[in-house]
Amino acid sequence: MDHTIQISTTEQSSQELVPKRDIDDIFEIYQDRKVTDFKEYKNLDGLLEKLNVNKATGLDHHNLDDLQKRRSMYSVIVDQEDKSKSIFEYIFDALEDVMLRLLIVVACISICLGIIQDGWAKGWFEGTSIIISVIIVVSIQSYSDYSKEKQFAVLHKIQSVQEHETKRNGHIHMLNVKDWVVGDIIQITPGCVPKADGILINCDIPIQTDESSLTGENEPQHKEIGCCIFEGCPIVDGYGEMVVLRLGSDSCQGRIKALMSEEDEEETTPLQDKLEIMANQIGVLALYAASITFITLISFQIYNNYKKDLCFFCLEFFQDLSRHLMAAFGIIIMAIPEGLPLSVTIALAYSVHQMYLEKNLVKKLKSCETMGGVSDICTDKTGTLTYGNMILKKILLNSNSYNVESLVNNKSQTKELLLKIIQNTSKAIVDVSDDGVAIQKGNITEIGLIKWILEQEQPRSYYNQQKIREFPFTSKNRCSGTIVNVNGTQYLYVKGQPDTIIPSCSNVYHNDEIIEFDEAKKQKILKNIEEHNCLAFRGLTFAVKQIEGDFSSDFNTVQLNDLISSNDLTFVATCYLQDIVREEVPKAVESLRKAGVTTRMITGDSYQTAKAIGIQTGIIYPHEESAITTGYQIAQMSELELSSCVDKFKIVAKCNPEQKLKFVKALKSQDKIVAVTGDGTNDALCFQVSDVSFTMGQKGTEIIKEAGDIILIDDNYASIVTACSWGRNIQEGIRKFLVFQLTVNIVGVFICLLGSIIIQESPLSSSQMLWINLIMDTFASLALATDHPTEELLRRQPYRRNEDLINGYMKRNIVFQCIYQIIALSFVLLYGDNIFGVPEMQYLDVHEFNHNGAIHMTIFFHTFVLLQLFNEFNCRDLRRDILNPFKDIFRNRYFLGVIIFSFIVQYSLVFFGGQTFRCTRISLTQHLFCIIIGMGGLLVGLIVNLIPESFYESIAMFRDYNQLQIYESQRKQSEEHLLNIDSACQVNETYQHDEGEYGSMSMEHQENIKKELFGEKNL
Repeated sequence: MDHTIQISTTEQSSQELVPKRDIDDIFEIYQDRKVTDFKEYKNLDGLLEKLNVNKATGLDHHNLDDLQKRRSMYSVIVDQEDKSKSIFEYIFDALEDVMLRLLIVVACISICLGIIQDGWAKGWFEGTSIIISVIIVVSIQSYSDYSKEKQFAVLHKIQSVQEHETKRNGHIHMLNVKDWVVGDIIQITPGCVPKADGILINCDIPIQTDESSLTGENEPQHKEIGCCIFEGCPIVDGYGEMVVLRLGSDSCQGRIKALMSEEDEEETTPLQDKLEIMANQIGVLALYAASITFITLISFQIYNNYKKDLCFFCLEFFQDLSRHLMAAFGIIIMAIPEGLPLSVTIALAYSVHQMYLEKNLVKKLKSCETMGGVSDICTDKTGTLTYGNMILKKILLNSNSYNVESLVNNKSQTKELLLKIIQNTSKAIVDVSDDGVAIQKGNITEIGLIKWILEQEQPRSYYNQQKIREFPFTSKNRCSGTIVNVNGTQYLYVKGQPDTIIPSCSNVYHNDEIIEFDEAKKQKILKNIEEHNCLAFRGLTFAVKQIEGDFSSDFNTVQLNDLISSNDLTFVATCYLQDIVREEVPKAVESLRKAGVTTRMITGDSYQTAKAIGIQTGIIYPHEESAITTGYQIAQMSELELSSCVDKFKIVAKCNPEQKLKFVKALKSQDKIVAVTGDGTNDALCFQVSDVSFTMGQKGTEIIKEAGDIILIDDNYASIVTACSWGRNIQEGIRKFLVFQLTVNIVGVFICLLGSIIIQESPLSSSQMLWINLIMDTFASLALATDHPTEELLRRQPYRRNEDLINGYMKRNIVFQCIYQIIALSFVLLYGDNIFGVPEMQYLDVHEFNHNGAIHMTIFFHTFVLLQLFNEFNCRDLRRDILNPFKDIFRNRYFLGVIIFSFIVQYSLVFFGGQTFRCTRISLTQHLFCIIIGMGGLLVGLIVNLIPESFYESIAMFRDYNQLQIYESQRKQSEEHLLNIDSACQVNETYQHDEGEYGSMSMEHQENIKKELFGEKNL
C-alpha cells in the first residue's frame, strides 16, 4: 500500500480509524460513565481495534507513516508559542513616547524655519541633529527591549518542554507531549496532569481525578476502565493507562482556551507598579519644571525683542520659539525616569537567566523580587529537606533487631515470610528501561522495601502469590492489606503503622515459632519503635492472619477493619526505614537564619521524627521543645489565637494540608512574606496563599510543578538560598539605579531652571539632554541592575512588605551628591568663562555656531556628564562599610563595559560633536578641570560613609529604619544564643561528677557574654 501523504490516500486510509466526529460524540455522551454499546464499536475493545491500537504494545514508534496519518486525520494543533515581536515593532513601541514625538515635530518645524532663514547650507542642521539624537535613543532602547524579550523567549521554551511516560513498541518512553498522536497510550500516576483527553483502558483500582477546574465539583471523581479522562484534571490517586483521543485545540480544555478572546495582560511585578507610580509623580514635577523654563525663556525673548524693538512674527522669533520648546521637551525627557520600569525589566531578565544557570527555573517573574523580602520559609520534609528515598536500615525480626546488611545470609522462615508479605502488599515498580534509565514508580516507602527484595538471591517473582483481594491504605485505618491463596489456604497480609497493627496482634514470631504476644513484649517493641522514631526512622509493621471465607466475590463487602478488629493477628516484623537529610540542607538553613529568614518544617510525620529531622537540619536546637507543635494543636486554636503565637513554632508535626494552610495564613496575618516549598500534591493548597512557592523539579508531581512559582531543577535545597540572594539583589539593583537617576534628575532640572533665569538660555541643548537621558536610563540600568549578589546581602534582614523604595541611606547619598553637583555646576556656569578666559555662555550666538563661543558650553556639558559617570561608581554599592568605590570593579562586566563605552562616546562628542551637540574641542587643562570636579563626587561619597551614624540618626529623614531592624534582629538572635548556653550549662550540671569547677566556669563565661552583649545596666 502506498503511504505517500496525499489527500486521496489520507482519506482512503482514514477509513480504518475512528472518525473525529465519533470521538467528540464519545466525550459528549459518556462524560460521567463507561463507554458501552457505542455505535458500531460496541465497547472499549471495539474502539481500540478501530483505532488500530494494541493495548499491550501501544503504537509503533518507527512507523512514521502511521504517525503522520494520525496527525493529518485528526488535525492535531498543539498550543503555539506566542509570536515574538520583531525589532521594528519594538522601534514603533519606543516611538509611542509622546515627548519624543513632539520633539520630532518641533525638530521638523525647526528645519523648515532654519532653511527659510539661513538657506539649505546651514538651516537644516540643528533640527536634523535632534532627529538623529532621537533615532539613536530609540534604536538603543528598542534593541535593549528586543534582547530582553529574546531572553524570556528562551526561558519560556525551556519551561514549555514537558515529557510524559508513553507506551510505544511495548516499552515505556519519556515522550514530549507535543509528539503525541491519537491512539498513544500514556501512563496514569498519582499527581500527574494529563495533557490530552482520553479513555482509561487499564487500572488495578478505580482512578480518582480532580475535575474541579472543569466542572466546579470539588469531590474527586472515580474513574473505572472505559471512563473518560480530561486534559488538565489532576490524578489524585491510582495507577493505570489511558489511550489518547483528543489533543491540543480539540481537547475540552483546548476548546475553552480557543473561546477566550481576551488576551492575557502582560505580567507586571509589585516593584514595577511602585516604580511606575513614582515615575508618573516625577513626570508631573518635570512638566512643571519644563513649563517654568519655557515661560521664563519666552518671557526673556519677548522682553529682549520689545527692548531692542525687534519684530515678534519674524522667522528668527519662531526659530527661538522652537528652540525653547525643544529645550522644554528635553527637560521633560531627561527628568521623566522612564528607565525605572526598564531597570526592573532588565534586572528581572538578567536575574531569571542567571538563576536558571544556577538551577532555579522561574515561572512567575514577580516571585523573583518577592524572594528579596521573604521572612519565613515553610517547607515540607519528605523529598524537600530529605532525599525522598526511604532506605531500609534495620528490621525487628524474631524478637531481635538486625541491620539490613547482617540479614544477607539469614535463611529464617520468618524472613522469607516477611519478603512475601512485602511483595504482595506493594504496588511500587522498580525497574530499568531499555535505555538504562532507572524506573521507580509508586510509594517511596514501598520502593525502599522492594529494593531490599531485589537484593535477595531469589528473583522478585519468586515471592509472588495468588492475590484474591486487596485493601488499599486509608488515613482512617492507617494500614493496608492483601488476601492471598497459598496451596488452598487463605492468608491476610497486613502492613501499616506500628501503633495500629501491634495492638491488634495476639501472637508473635520468635525464632521461627509462633508464641503469645503479651503486653510486656508489646510495650518493649513499642518502646523500641519510639526510640527509632527519635532518630528519624519510620517504622512499618507487618502481620499475618489465616482466614476463611469467599473474598473473591464482588458481593463480599467486608472491610479490612472488620478482619483485624478481632485482635488475632500474628506479628511478623517491623521494618525501620530512613529518609536521609539532604547534604546541603543544614548549611542552607544556617545561611537563611543569618539572612533573617526563619525555616519552618511542616510535616505529616510523627512528633519524634519531626524533632529528629529538625535537629539534624538545624531548624531547631535540641532544647527547643516549645518550638514544636502538632497539626491537632493547630486545629484546636482559633485563627486569632494561632496568629498571636505562630511566630514561636518552627516545626509542625502530624499535620494535614488543611492545618498547614491555616498555619501559613497565620504567618501572613503577621505581615510576614512567606515562601512555601514542597514536592507533593498535598502542598498545592498552600501554594495558592503563599507569596512565593518552590517545587522540586525531579521529585515534584506535575500538579505541584504547575502550581509552583520557582522550580528547583536539581532538587537542591541550597538553591532556595540562591533565589533569596538574587531576590535581594534585584531590590538592591533597583535602589542603586534609583539613587543614580534621582540625583541626575534633580541636578539637571535645577541647572536648566537656573540657566534659563541667569543666562536666559538652557545651558544644555536638547541633543545633549537626549545623550544624558540615554546615560541615565538604558546604560545606567544595564550597568547597575546586572550586578551579581554578594555574601553581604545574606547578612541583612529581608525587605519589609511595605518598605519605602527610598530608605534613609539612599536619601543621604542623593542629598549630598545633589548639593555638591549643583554647587560645582553653578560655579562652572557662572565663573567658568573667567577661569579659562573664554566667551561667556550668555553671549553665545545661538543662530551662528562658532567653536570659540562654544567652549564654555562644552566645559559645562562635559563636567555635568563626568559628574554622573563618576557617581555611578558611588552607586555600585550602597553599604556603609565599603569605602573603596572601585572594589571588585571587574565583578560586573556590564558595568565596566557601560562605563568605558560612555567615557569613549562622551569624549568623542566633545572632540567631534560639533554643531550637532553644540560642542567643541577643549584643552588638556580644561579636560583635567572637568575630570577633577567629576571625581570630587567620589570624595563626597567617601565623606557620606565616614560621617558617624549618630549624626544621621539625629535627622529623621536620614534614619535607616532597616538598619534598626537588623540591630533588633541581631539582639534577638543573641538572646537565643544565650538560651543555648543556658541549656548547655544545664546539661553540664546534670552530668558533672567532681566537675563543679567546670560548671561554675561555664556560668561565669555566660555572664561575661551577657555583659558584652547587653551591658551591665540592662542586666
